[in-house]
Amino acid sequence: MISERSYAPITRATLDRLSLLCQEGMEAFFARSPKWAAYRSRLLCSVLAQGAALHYLDGRNGVKDFDCWTFYALDERIGPLPPRGRRGKLDFGPSEFGRHPDDHGYTGRRVDVLARSIRSKPTLDGISAVQEYLRTDRNDTPRLLIQKAVVVLEPAELRGEVIWHPIPTADAP
Repeated sequence: MISERSYAPITRATLDRLSLLCQEGMEAFFARSPKWAAYRSRLLCSVLAQGAALHYLDGRNGVKDFDCWTFYALDERIGPLPPRGRRGKLDFGPSEFGRHPDDHGYTGRRVDVLARSIRSKPTLDGISAVQEYLRTDRNDTPRLLIQKAVVVLEPAELRGEVIWHPIPTADAP
């Protein structure tokens, strides 16, 4: 099925698959770029974000692609992960979500695997650190992410929890 958006529900199995793809994408990045491999041990959490995360919440937004973010605690000795240099594109594979018409060469929806290193207070758990980043950082990434929803992929015991959702405005439908 080829369509601009899929309205199939995002289930626990979907989140499990996205988590696995996210892990595979980051492992491939670290294998290609050993300079950043020390970040493996600095994982805060992985999330599904933007339109697909909003679809997980409302079932109405639809899924154009899956945007998955992995956040790591910044290591000042190594420096921040490259903000534009870490974007992997993976294939969700054949599924009820079909494929976007512009994603030639994919059998399913595209999964963008992105990563960011963020400042994190040692007293905060990974989820709280990402929420703090979304609330306080004024760069482009958090400003875009807070416009839609953010749903946990990792840690596995919190998978599916919504850690950010937009507050509807008075003029929203």
